[in-house]
Amino acid sequence: MKKNKFHNLSHNLSHNRNGSILIWSVLLGFVLVSVFFFFSMRQRATITEQRDTAAILNARAYLESYADYLEEHSDELNTTFDDMRVSLTQQVSKIESVVDAGSPVTYQFSGDIFVEWNKCSNNLKGDLVVNSVLYEHDKGSECLSDEEGYDDVIGPITVTNPEIETLNAPFYYRITGAGLVDNKWHLDLSTELEYGKKIEVKRTF
Repeated sequence: MKKNKFHNLSHNLSHNRNGSILIWSVLLGFVLVSVFFFFSMRQRATITEQRDTAAILNARAYLESYADYLEEHSDELNTTFDDMRVSLTQQVSKIESVVDAGSPVTYQFSGDIFVEWNKCSNNLKGDLVVNSVLYEHDKGSECLSDEEGYDDVIGPITVTNPEIETLNAPFYYRITGAGLVDNKWHLDLSTELEYGKKIEVKRTF
């Protein structure tokens, strides 16, 4: 009788041990599969990100290279070159530049314009002259040096081939209006990658 009980107990323990081993084996397998799946997905995401980054860098380098070429050969402009959108123009909605004493700047356009000058972030303040007409700096309303924008503004004034100059300190200025023609070329290159990312290069020369 005792022998049978001992046999049954041993059989049950052996059966339970085998069952536990089976359960732990299944759980371990599940964990290993989960870990492998996680690292596999992570590796795929990393590879995809690296591939996208490489595509962006290559596209930007290509645009920069073509921009370099157009700066030297603007007469060879092709607005649909190699799936790129290309814009090279002197017609703009605003002109931003700087003028120094004794070096007036002349533009070739006519119309009504606004002129802002004496950039707030610049400590130097000067008086503006447009086509021999003097516009003095308003010393009664100084803007803070860290503000965006300009300290002085005039307009609209009607001009023909305006000449911008300063009688004293050099300053930055901005001209806005319709039909403006800048003395500089404005180049805009852009291309779209397969996954919708747009790469753009802008230059002024």
